[in-house]
Amino acid sequence: MRIGFDARWNYHNGVATYVTTVLGILPEIAASRGVEVVAYEASQRPLEASHPNLRKIRLDSGCYSLAAQLQLAIRAERDGLDLLHTPFYLAPFFVNCPTLITIHDVMPFLFPIYDGLRGCIVRAGYRASALRASHVVCVSDTTRNDIIRVIGILPPKVTRVYGAIRHHLFHPAQDPSELHHLKARFGIEQPYVMVMSASNWKTKNLSASLEAIEAARDFTAIPFQTVITGSPIGLDQTGWRGKLRNAVETGFIESGDMQKLYRNAALFITLSKYEGFGLQLAEGLASGTPCVVSDGGSLPEVAGDGAIVCPLSDPDSAVRAIVDLLQSDNRRDELSRKALARAAAFSRERLAEGLLDLYAKISRSSEVPRPQLQVEGR
Repeated sequence: MRIGFDARWNYHNGVATYVTTVLGILPEIAASRGVEVVAYEASQRPLEASHPNLRKIRLDSGCYSLAAQLQLAIRAERDGLDLLHTPFYLAPFFVNCPTLITIHDVMPFLFPIYDGLRGCIVRAGYRASALRASHVVCVSDTTRNDIIRVIGILPPKVTRVYGAIRHHLFHPAQDPSELHHLKARFGIEQPYVMVMSASNWKTKNLSASLEAIEAARDFTAIPFQTVITGSPIGLDQTGWRGKLRNAVETGFIESGDMQKLYRNAALFITLSKYEGFGLQLAEGLASGTPCVVSDGGSLPEVAGDGAIVCPLSDPDSAVRAIVDLLQSDNRRDELSRKALARAAAFSRERLAEGLLDLYAKISRSSEVPRPQLQVEGR
């Protein structure tokens, strides 16, 4: 069986992480099953992934263009694909083999992310792609239920394969030099509470997280820093800039620094209104970080008993959780152990195995003669 993977989406926020995670493990697991993997990469964004069972072919058309649709159709025929997997909602419409799309969430249907005509076009794109695709894969049961309910896709056509954590990057093994690095580079000192800013700060409910952190200061004598990382847009537009006590803002940081932040934090908090999977939570769990999350979207599902889940309807519960964790080493240690146990459910290997099972289920017969793979013109 020969599987195509549209990796040109490796620039698109969380989708880029999904692409990197899948292609970092899929070729290896696929080789043990006799499955070939062909990745179509953008000329301007070549993939870092490399494996003997990964053939990379460069395409020069934009992801949303008609030219891209035609180019994918030509390549799928020329390369003899048994299936083409697109890791985003936009289905390839003209290919002559079965297609699989990944839908990470249905936020454009639940929140006013896009205004007017653009919102209508995006939602229509979701529906048309989900109907056109041979099958839809999603990253949580919550998202699966939302796809069925909101988009109207029949249940047999939607399969959940959990998203995965890059455990080789996000893990609890601390190095003594990490604290020195965080202090020298950002002025960060323990204990600190970690929170993510974002351009979509409204759905991430950043204000609620910051309010809970600030309120917690009034109920504990323990001095702690608030470390805000990510897009400065969120902090600007919430109106909290300059009002937070003992706060450090890092802005966007490299992956290595993010890993250090998780590992050394007293706790991580996100009170997001909705998550299709909750990658930030998952990475916190894998780092052994005590996590406080809302009951928005898939967060309770991913958290299991590895994090404290606070109802969005009860803002004070998040304040109590922060104070409890800051004041109790034993509680933090207990939650850290549970976090690591829960994170084991989201391994790259499970993701790859789940996708390969799905590929086998929906692909055309491997008995169909296929042409030799052509990689000229890369």
